[in-house]
Amino acid sequence: GPDATATLHARQNYFRLLSHNGDFDAARVQLDEIMARMDPDDPEQLDLRHDTWDSLANLLVNTGRNEEALASALVNLERAEAELGPYHAKTVRALNTIGYVHALSGDFEPALEYFRKSADRARENFRPSDQPYYSARLNVGAALSAMGRDEEALEASREVFEILSTEFGRRNVSTLRVM
Repeated sequence: GPDATATLHARQNYFRLLSHNGDFDAARVQLDEIMARMDPDDPEQLDLRHDTWDSLANLLVNTGRNEEALASALVNLERAEAELGPYHAKTVRALNTIGYVHALSGDFEPALEYFRKSADRARENFRPSDQPYYSARLNVGAALSAMGRDEEALEASREVFEILSTEFGRRNVSTLRVM
């Protein structure tokens, strides 16, 4: 049925396709449908709920609605910490999303703060070669670079490159993205 978890996940995938192709209005319709149909008490939909809230913040910032995006991202972080704990992958991503919203708004100091919090928490629960950690560290480097702190930015990127090349080799797609 339309409220089944599998159906809602299919809508989430359709949202990603629409958003990726720049059809933000249609993407928003999908998110609104998902949010209207999610069961807040269904533990099977926990990941879906956090993915949807995170997607909403990203959609809002990508359409220039930065204040709404930040408010949405902060609510998502609060929910993730309460429901999943401070070191869960969804909580780490929520921190990263707040940093992303700040960065796209041109507020690099708070962006750097949230990217660092994301990396610090990811370090507690993931290996350095896991995406939540290295992604946050790359974002730290990007924020530092945007602030004109190029040496520190280069060091953050170098750290990630060394981690990934040691773990996966220099020709791995994740390693190559850092170069």
